[in-house]
Amino acid sequence: MRQRLNLPAVAAYLRSTAPAVVVADRTPLRRPGAPQPLDGARWLELLAAVLGCSPEWLTSTGRITADDLAERGSIAAAARLIRSYGWENPPPPPARPPTPEPPAHTSAATRPAAWLAARDAYHGHIMGCPRCRAFLPRDAYHCPTGASLRLAYDNA
Repeated sequence: MRQRLNLPAVAAYLRSTAPAVVVADRTPLRRPGAPQPLDGARWLELLAAVLGCSPEWLTSTGRITADDLAERGSIAAAARLIRSYGWENPPPPPARPPTPEPPAHTSAATRPAAWLAARDAYHGHIMGCPRCRAFLPRDAYHCPTGASLRLAYDNA
């Protein structure tokens, strides 16, 4: 004959032997193909961008700790929390040295004499040569003299 299980007694036994504090598992269940959570450095970069400061400033001032980086909750919630505890605007970034001016526009007047001579020789030849077809955009054709002048012009 079968004996039935005394469920109320089993439940009472489990309650009496259970630990006093239950630590919840905070690891979320992920579906296959779900996006992976951000790593700590990327999370900190995005939070700093939302707050308008640098990641180094957040960590050096103690607004973000190693525990915060380990937990990595919602970026918006973290930004709201940081702003609610006496947010002050970060110091401005250090002044960058002025960028040098771009070089002046080059024209034929500022080119060296060797370039001007190569250009004039090439243009003088192709304007009078009946075989050179330099005006064709894709398939330019040069006679042997025109080809050597073009090569000298390109190299100058």
